Amino acid sequence: MNSEDYDDAPDMTQYERPEPDASQMLKMTRAHLGMSQATAARLLNVPKSTLQGWEQRRFSPDGASSALIMLLYQYPDQISEMLKGNLTA
Repeated sequence: MNSEDYDDAPDMTQYERPEPDASQMLKMTRAHLGMSQATAARLLNVPKSTLQGWEQRRFSPDGASSALIMLLYQYPDQISEMLKGNLTA
């Protein structure tokens, strides 16, 4: 097999990947950190049912929560370390 075998494949580099929404960000971040919904809810200082609602897209997080979710998604290890005090509260 050589590079000519793929000449008929579409060039996918021209397509932009859409930015994940809060639901996707939460799920991907929890997976990266190996965190349960209950632990993630404590980390974000929200009820588990609220986190579940966000992940299941039943409702959307408010502005401050959205910003925190985005930061946690972009910098999971650093932000979770900063918020770890919420886990002991």
